[in-house]
Amino acid sequence: MAHRGSCVWIDASAGASGDMLLGALLDAGAPVEAVAAAIGALGVEPIRIIPRQVRRHGLRATMADVQIQETAIPRTVADVLSLVAGAALVPAVAAFARDVLSLLGTTEAAVHGEDLEQVHLHEIGALDSIADVVGCAAALHALGLLEPRARVVVGTVALGSGSVE
Repeated sequence: MAHRGSCVWIDASAGASGDMLLGALLDAGAPVEAVAAAIGALGVEPIRIIPRQVRRHGLRATMADVQIQETAIPRTVADVLSLVAGAALVPAVAAFARDVLSLLGTTEAAVHGEDLEQVHLHEIGALDSIADVVGCAAALHALGLLEPRARVVVGTVALGSGSVE
């Protein structure tokens, strides 16, 4: 459980992928068993989370290796949200995952100029993205960081510029 004043700070200045965040939360002490149980509750194709110790730029870190089977099952935002709603997840984990997945779906719809119901999901529908979101939600919960008094602070993401032809 979080203690009064519990806080996690995420340095996202260069961005942060879901598996990077998941690895950091596992490194902070979230049990991989809790993460695996939450992901397993989704009832999708088998997904394995294998934490591995790595070195990046001279620093030790935990990498969350998300192993999935290739699938041809297309998933819309509604499909993904239905998976979360139907899973036996702790309410705080389900709510956090639902909010993140809804935001990702809405953002992708806006980028493609489509209605949320019609958007073809490139990332959010992928099993590894679903595992990253639900896994991070379960890890945050296990660390007591979804409690009302806990704080999650994320640094500003540096934005670049340029053009694509």
